[in-house]
Amino acid sequence: MSVEVIQGDCLEVLARAEHRGRYDLVLADPPFNLGKEFGAGVDDARPQADYRAWLAAFYAVCYAAGAHDAVLYAHCDPDGLPVHRALIGEAGWQYCQTLVWWGRNGMKRRGPLGGRIWATLYEFIVYARKGDGLPRQDIMPWYHGVIEVPRPQSNHPQGRWHVCEKPVRLYKLLLQAHQGVKLVLDPTCGSGSSLVACAELGLDAVGIELVPASADLARDRVRAAQRAIPYAQQRLGLQPLLRRP
Repeated sequence: MSVEVIQGDCLEVLARAEHRGRYDLVLADPPFNLGKEFGAGVDDARPQADYRAWLAAFYAVCYAAGAHDAVLYAHCDPDGLPVHRALIGEAGWQYCQTLVWWGRNGMKRRGPLGGRIWATLYEFIVYARKGDGLPRQDIMPWYHGVIEVPRPQSNHPQGRWHVCEKPVRLYKLLLQAHQGVKLVLDPTCGSGSSLVACAELGLDAVGIELVPASADLARDRVRAAQRAIPYAQQRLGLQPLLRRP
């Protein structure tokens, strides 16, 4: 089982010939353009036209990297769902359905954002495919499209190490929904939760991350998972890599 983290720009990396038509399942969690501070090189506050153009290129390179029966799971914030769905389709993916991930905790508002007063505790996950897509498992890990998995928190046993970290268990559920998954791609892997899920399930995976510190963090978490060491235990006494908006 091999899990690789490539530090670089996913648009440039996935343009290389060796990535074309290679991946069975793509776990995409692109920046939502909400002004988060991820680190050097990431612009999460682009003009809307620029963000839409970047997102269109992102889904296009993901499509090119997918095998003939690849599956895509793409995270998006509630306000961005129409744009993500449209661009996923324009890239060539066939839309299947929209799942809801209910994080249940966290995401407190620290100030006004367009007049909002209610915390957003959920995200959408767009499920799409190429061709017929990977077959679903005979026994699905859930029976409806609302997935309840708590968000990682610093006081949880596994800890929280990144400003937009997704739970490992969420990715494991998505991966376990399909038969025949051999190679997984996460084009913006951040702190590497998807790669940890692959390591724990014995799947080969490639993650791409623009921010060097986050790429190092992802490699570190994968190494801990491969050695079956709880990452919070490995990092005991060290500061988490968190950048608050």
